[in-house]
Amino acid sequence: MENDYLSLSNLKEIAEIDSHIKTARSLINKYQWPKDVHIELEKKLSRIIDKEKDKSLNLSVIGEFTTGKSTFINAIIRNNLLVSSIMQGTTLANTIIDFCPSFAICLHHINGKKAVKEFPNIDELKKGIAGVTTKESIAKVLKAVRIGLPSSNLHSGIRIIDTPGTNATEKWHEEVTKNALRNISDLSIVLVDATKPLPETLLDFIETHLKGVLHQCAFVVTKLDLIAKNERHMMMTYIQKKLESFLDRDDIVVFPYIAPLVINSFAPSTFEMEDKELLDLSLKSEKGIIEYMGRQKIKAQTQKLLFFLNDLFILISEKIEAIRVDYNNELIILENSRQIDLTTFVSNQKKKCTNSFISSVQKIKSSTIDTFYVKADEATNRIIGIILSKTTLDDLSNYINNDIISDCELLAQDILNSQKSILCKPQNLFLKSLKLFQKDFENHFKDFSILKVTFNTTSKVPTPQAVNTANLSVVKNYVSEQLSSENKAFGVGAIGGAALGTAICPGIGTAIGFLAGMFAGSQMAPDTETVKKGLVEKIRTPLTSYFNSIAGDLERTFNDYIKTLETQIVIEINRYETQYKKDVEKKIKEQLMKKTEVQKRINGLDSDCQEIEIRRKKLNDISNKITSLKNDI
Repeated sequence: MENDYLSLSNLKEIAEIDSHIKTARSLINKYQWPKDVHIELEKKLSRIIDKEKDKSLNLSVIGEFTTGKSTFINAIIRNNLLVSSIMQGTTLANTIIDFCPSFAICLHHINGKKAVKEFPNIDELKKGIAGVTTKESIAKVLKAVRIGLPSSNLHSGIRIIDTPGTNATEKWHEEVTKNALRNISDLSIVLVDATKPLPETLLDFIETHLKGVLHQCAFVVTKLDLIAKNERHMMMTYIQKKLESFLDRDDIVVFPYIAPLVINSFAPSTFEMEDKELLDLSLKSEKGIIEYMGRQKIKAQTQKLLFFLNDLFILISEKIEAIRVDYNNELIILENSRQIDLTTFVSNQKKKCTNSFISSVQKIKSSTIDTFYVKADEATNRIIGIILSKTTLDDLSNYINNDIISDCELLAQDILNSQKSILCKPQNLFLKSLKLFQKDFENHFKDFSILKVTFNTTSKVPTPQAVNTANLSVVKNYVSEQLSSENKAFGVGAIGGAALGTAICPGIGTAIGFLAGMFAGSQMAPDTETVKKGLVEKIRTPLTSYFNSIAGDLERTFNDYIKTLETQIVIEINRYETQYKKDVEKKIKEQLMKKTEVQKRINGLDSDCQEIEIRRKKLNDISNKITSLKNDI
């Protein structure tokens, strides 16, 4: 590599071009890419393969407007093709001038389409060029314009790329030039106007876009004939030194070239001595430029291949990274899905759901039970109210003998009926708790595609005890104990009635018989109001006891119902586990296998990315070696 002239075979061998292409091809074929990605990768690989086969040198001509780019190109190709009046001082699309047996233009559109048109002669070709390179509306949709020209100089293997001016007012003009440097150009000739040497706009462009490829650039000073003869050498020295200082390189190659004189030499003419000297100088420079390009050709073309390969490897790496992201996300899902097995999950859920149920029930339990005893008090007061509503002893006697027992039973049943609306509250909490479990299960095991379970929520509500009228038998005791000697006759009648009531109906019959007997002796009894008052005092306690016993039954029923529902929650969750245990275990096993497979694929991706990084390092190392070689004339 230290030799001035490098053979293509040696440089390709050192750069391992074929090996890199083979690896890139293998990576592209390895993965199932989306269609658009596959097309993009194949396009970049084809560009590399085509570039490797291409023996022509792509020479870009760069300069600001009015630096004489068109004139310089005409001189190089020995054909007055690009006339300033035709080009109107601009080229809006990259114009590639290539050898062709006939005069032709090939338009490369941004959308990938091509359009070819042939022309009978050079003049018609010029008109065609002006029509596509100077009209912005056309140029904006073009990737490049290829001009076919039967030129002997082009036939020698040079391909000229004319670019828009670097000091363009339109931002996209500069993008056109940057694209040419990046994707087309092997070597660059930068034109410097001797009348306006190295303006800031040109230096900024060089600093920004050519810094990394200066070893592939030659500088050509134009319009040297427009400055005084005694200043020309000084101007050349100034440009050389300023470029070396600005670019911090001591191998900058600068040629003087007066293109109009070279063009005029195409036809026989007489040159004055000064013009003859400048022409000789220009022809000498032209020879030097051609020799320079010859020496740089292999290095430049190889470096372009290295750049394309690196660009392709970067893209492959990015696409692989996108695949890796998808796999990593899948791995996270798999990891989350198997954080806990079904048995452990169910065990925790039973505690969670039962605790939640009990906690919620406790909030309504007190008020619910209070409701039962409020109903009992209301029933007691209802009976007492009826007793107090009687206006005569006969009405009172009739009520006690015929209606009080049935009223007690009806009111007791009313207390019992209240449970129907009250007991639905814990049942709703029961359903809520089961739905909470179901939601947690589905969220936790959603990746297993398990069907929902319908819970058995038809458990029968426990039935409380029937009305027990025997509880009213204590009335007898209460009344007997309260009998006094002054109403003995009244009391004797009452006791006799109680005995008869007991014989007929134990319990409440005893109490009612007592009351009936009391009225049998009522001739010796006080007035009605006094009797009612006494009755209320004697019957309130047994009535309260009776109705409270009903409320107590309901309280016990309520507590038993809560325990039943709590047990049912556990039963339902256990049933859920039983129903799906095998399915979940199977899915967990499948997920573990899938995780292993995904991890294996991730490892494969990592290996491919490591391979890409190794090759990119090799590409960078060889490119740096080529770059470090000094330019020489």
